[in-house]
Amino acid sequence: MLFRSVGSHCVRVLPNNWLPDAPKEKTFDALAAYLNNVGAYADGMGQEIAVEAHGGIGELVNMRAIMDRVTARSVKVRLNSEKRNTLGGGGIDGQFSLIRDVLSPTMHVHNLKLPDYPYQAVIDWLVRAGWDGWAFLEVSDKVADRVAGLAEQRELWERMVANSLKRLARAGRRSTSA
Repeated sequence: MLFRSVGSHCVRVLPNNWLPDAPKEKTFDALAAYLNNVGAYADGMGQEIAVEAHGGIGELVNMRAIMDRVTARSVKVRLNSEKRNTLGGGGIDGQFSLIRDVLSPTMHVHNLKLPDYPYQAVIDWLVRAGWDGWAFLEVSDKVADRVAGLAEQRELWERMVANSLKRLARAGRRSTSA
């Protein structure tokens, strides 16, 4: 109720760690039980439970295993800019397709200037998937002008989205002209 009363639409949940000395399945079951419990309450409040792909459990294959056990409509997976979720298993397309049907309309990003995460490729996938959400920015860089730094991050985001939309439009022209 607190989140709704202050205008929030979601609660962030960080699953982070495995249960000690237990098989993965037990952790999946425990997390799903918790999420179904709070999710049922959130369903009635019009709130989202955003389970962030974060920490030791945050691989998208694990998020899928958890979500396969979740029945509450309000529970969604929030992407976090962790490079491991863009590698292996078919790359970005294969990894993100695991959670497409339960993808939160919010995601967590870090400094968009950093070259160690494929932000443009991720945004390409999100645009192709029809995602229309919000990115929560976390940057710990010390900059002289924080407002200018934030404006720069927004410009980078908007440029990447524009690039993705252009690519999508070109791909659409190619596929319809064939």
